[in-house]
Amino acid sequence: MALARKSLIGILMIAGTIALARSNLFANTYLLLTESSFYIPAESSILSFQVLQQNSGSGDWWLYGVDGTYYYAQSDGDPRGYHLVEKSGLPADFEPLDHTTWTGKQNSVASH
Repeated sequence: MALARKSLIGILMIAGTIALARSNLFANTYLLLTESSFYIPAESSILSFQVLQQNSGSGDWWLYGVDGTYYYAQSDGDPRGYHLVEKSGLPADFEPLDHTTWTGKQNSVASH
């Protein structure tokens, strides 16, 4: 019985480690700790937010991101703002890395 319990605990620990490694937890935590301009949108989480495109300059903030529910784009006019659009019901010409294709589908503009 003790051997079966230890095996189950070992399996659960391995599964948990794999799940964390597959999430964005480590990358997001690193960027949150090292880059003052990096943030996770309020509608997302540190586990699910994935950067699709980063700033090509010296800062490591995201320009486009995604999670299970939304696509995100930094606002052109407001460096602290972002746009989001729900992933459900997107048109055929939708491009995740081109917020101009989000017209009419944009749900809101928010700021962190």
